[in-house]
Amino acid sequence: MFAGKPRTLTITAADVTEVEGDDGAVEPALVVSFAETPKEWRVNVTNSQCLEALFGADPQSSVGHRVTLYPVRTKFGSADVDGIRVWGSPEIESDRVVEVKLPRKRAQRVTLHAVRAKAAPPTTAREPGEDDK
Repeated sequence: MFAGKPRTLTITAADVTEVEGDDGAVEPALVVSFAETPKEWRVNVTNSQCLEALFGADPQSSVGHRVTLYPVRTKFGSADVDGIRVWGSPEIESDRVVEVKLPRKRAQRVTLHAVRAKAAPPTTAREPGEDDK
């Protein structure tokens, strides 16, 4: 989905649902859906706090907003795994530094970036009624 690059997606749904954890216990998790892909994203604690910093504490407040995600290699227990992180949003005016607090770990600072669209290529203006010759 990412091809090694950040991707901006439009959130169509954000719901807290009960899911089975790795240990078999049922636990609440935020699941987000996007307009641009049928894939759903089960959001981890780090990304949940980043989304909250961007769009507010109520998951429903993120619906309709655009978020930029990017792929990373990260630790999950002792294993290196593919992961997804929040890069930022084209909807914020400037970069924001937020403090992410994880259970049993020291808080870390994360920068959420103001994503700017690439400039459109210049076009040649034509006068109305001008024919191509």
